[in-house]
Amino acid sequence: MNDIERTIEIIKNVDICCNAAETARDLAIQALEKQIPKKIFHEPWVGIDGVPYDLCPNCETNLCTTGLLANNKDDYCPSCGQRLDWSGEDE
Repeated sequence: MNDIERTIEIIKNVDICCNAAETARDLAIQALEKQIPKKIFHEPWVGIDGVPYDLCPNCETNLCTTGLLANNKDDYCPSCGQRLDWSGEDE
């Protein structure tokens, strides 16, 4: 278990005294969970330019890393902020 995962567990176990504190706790957990890198995935079908889309594992946004709209392979999803794990992907 890494530091982020330990922090999430600690926050989950904090006693909640009101709805605002519960909301703040939930938002903190969501933000921390987005810092844990997740592998991108490919749509089972190809895009309009004939290349499979690289999609965010959290929000499924097309990361536009190949084809006509090619972009750099960013460390984070530009839509939701999920940290991305590109290991094992063709560079």
